Amino acid sequence: MDFDKRQNLFVEAVQKKVGADGNWKLTRLFGVSNRAILIEGALQIGAGNFDSWSTVPNGVILASVIRFPPADEIFFAVVIEHDCEKFLQRLLKMKRLGLILKEQPEKYTGRQSSSKKLPRQESMLEKSVPKEESLDDTTQMAGEAGEYEYGTLPSDDSSTDAIGDIKYRDRNNTVAIYLAEDGKIYMRNSGFWDRFPDDRTGLDPAVEVDKLFFSVYPPAPSAKRNLLVRDFIGYFVSLVGRDKVEELQPWPDELSISPLMRRMPNTISLSDIASSVQKLGGYFAGGLLERYHVALNHLEHKHFVILTGLSGTGKTSLVRFYAFATHGIENDRAEDPFFFMCSVRPDWTDPTGLIGYHDIISGKYVVTPFLQAILIATAYKDTPVFVCIDEMNIARAEFYFADALSAMESRMPLHLHSNSVPLDGSSGEQVPSEIRLPSNLFISGTINIDESTQPLSDKILDRANIIDMSVVDITGFLENLASRYTELKPAIDDCSSILIQLDNLLLPHKLGFGYRMIEEFIRYYAFVKATGVMQPEIAIDSQIAQKVLVKLKGGENQRGLLEKLTRMLQPYSQSRNIVEDLKQQLDEFGSFQYLR
Repeated sequence: MDFDKRQNLFVEAVQKKVGADGNWKLTRLFGVSNRAILIEGALQIGAGNFDSWSTVPNGVILASVIRFPPADEIFFAVVIEHDCEKFLQRLLKMKRLGLILKEQPEKYTGRQSSSKKLPRQESMLEKSVPKEESLDDTTQMAGEAGEYEYGTLPSDDSSTDAIGDIKYRDRNNTVAIYLAEDGKIYMRNSGFWDRFPDDRTGLDPAVEVDKLFFSVYPPAPSAKRNLLVRDFIGYFVSLVGRDKVEELQPWPDELSISPLMRRMPNTISLSDIASSVQKLGGYFAGGLLERYHVALNHLEHKHFVILTGLSGTGKTSLVRFYAFATHGIENDRAEDPFFFMCSVRPDWTDPTGLIGYHDIISGKYVVTPFLQAILIATAYKDTPVFVCIDEMNIARAEFYFADALSAMESRMPLHLHSNSVPLDGSSGEQVPSEIRLPSNLFISGTINIDESTQPLSDKILDRANIIDMSVVDITGFLENLASRYTELKPAIDDCSSILIQLDNLLLPHKLGFGYRMIEEFIRYYAFVKATGVMQPEIAIDSQIAQKVLVKLKGGENQRGLLEKLTRMLQPYSQSRNIVEDLKQQLDEFGSFQYLR
């Protein structure tokens, strides 16, 4: 969506909101030279062309934009209804003062600042200033514009006021508009302020603001918006009051923060969450979802759960689907701006992999997904933010997680860097030296128990709820899979028996398999049946060999397991041969492992 379309949609949304008709006037202040800037003591909304104004409108809309590099924009509109007459009075007063000084410059203490001997040409700024959109066609006032500055006007001149040191012109084609800290609009038609004056003598009449609308683009939240854009929205509130500030969503096709995303999980019924999780494709039996929900929400200040169990049992999916259900997202392929995946690497030996670090060469702070989640949660305190630390124990968690864990328990700020001022983040955000873990941040970790992982210390185990997901309900999962994908039902009917037999045999030896393997097994068989590339029995044999037996390992205590597998797999030659090889390993070495 290009800039012109964004501004047009925003203006249309504002006009619709206020019910603007042909008796309203709109001034667009979106140009490069005349858009909003911050100065000390005020917000310069822009510079507008009001030279043709002669009647009091029913309402005024001053629409502008302010940008936060690299990508964010705040479109905002100041709406005036009750003080439209004062707005026009101020415009006419500035014009009258400029005209008086043009005609009688020698009478005052100021001086004419431009020559009248040559025809006057418009400046680049004046050319860029938009004219207001009105109910009827108007023409510009004729005559050349002169610029004068003066001190106090004579007290006997009833047509002027004492206004201090300021410039005026006899045209209103470059009027600078300021929203001051008292929440009122002030204007001048010549020059600009770098600092808004404390003495506002002669700047009357000041104009009261009735409403301030804003929209943020792009509407999806970002970490940068956390510390810049959201703070600027707070600045709007400080200027005109919370009751006058309202956010609009003029870009309906873009991702935006819906009211459903602002629900905390403890305010949603568990039945609603369970229903949403099921629709997303999740299957979690044995009260697993209930235990996760309670463990994640029973404390107000800390939400920390660790999920353990066999690979492929849906640990990561549980975290993701729970976040989606909480945020009201119904499509499992959609993006959730408040869900963050943090994948642990084996080489994490300090906190930098988790919370980022100050890159001395670039001068920027490298922002990680975990830190992004903290920044987003800090910005959107009314929205739950979920982060999944995946494969949490593939590195020593005590090395990289200690600082975050301490901040979580002590409720003290998490230290990020030692600079006294915020650092530029790697994605454009501002990163403070320290930040607290907000109460709307929900942290879940997933761990596997195998030879590639590290054990968790008591320090971590004591501070989290540990939920084991090793128990797999194959029958219930297959029924759920058949209801979601009816085309898979023939494959499920053909494969369910052997899958259940294998799981019952392997599970007592902690060699069971998870839901991911089961679904892939079924889809492999369904593909073979649909394409005819091999016999169905060979497809089952291949999947047992390629997906189930590859994890087999053990010693003398598993000899009985191998004997039972030999008998069970008699119809499947490839799988039976693998088991025979494992038995031979056990006889020769006292242990066995597939792919030794």
